[in-house]
Amino acid sequence: MSERQTDSEPEINLQALNQLLHLATESDAELARQVQSAVDFAQRNNDSDLTELNKVVEKLLSLHLAGSRHTGVAHCDLKGCDNDPIFLRPAIMQALRTVGGCREAIILITGLRRTVCPPGRYFTSKRQQTYNHSQDYIEQLAAQYTSRKTRLRLVFV
Repeated sequence: MSERQTDSEPEINLQALNQLLHLATESDAELARQVQSAVDFAQRNNDSDLTELNKVVEKLLSLHLAGSRHTGVAHCDLKGCDNDPIFLRPAIMQALRTVGGCREAIILITGLRRTVCPPGRYFTSKRQQTYNHSQDYIEQLAAQYTSRKTRLRLVFV
């Protein structure tokens, strides 16, 4: 069964994103509930700040990591990149450099799905295979260039 991408940005499930970041950052459960309440309130009031995925992701990350001095965080937006290792590598390497030297690190990767399946195209089984290969490539690259002492978590959104 194929899924059709639209020309607009994909629908963002902010509640799921909040929970995902809560689990990935191991932040306080009370903070996650407070963020959830804020997200619910903003969505009820049609807050326009919730339309830009990068802004939302970075804001949620900053909330979940407030007070955590030892966790390195990088956001790698692959939207607009060509889905070829030669083009994915520089973006991933930049994110790895950002968190380099941290004992705990999180790299949030967005836009990979859109890179594999441009707007107006079908997400076919071949594109799913390409997506899986790209994800594997990113994971292998991260493993190769991360210290064994670093606890790195890659979060694909």
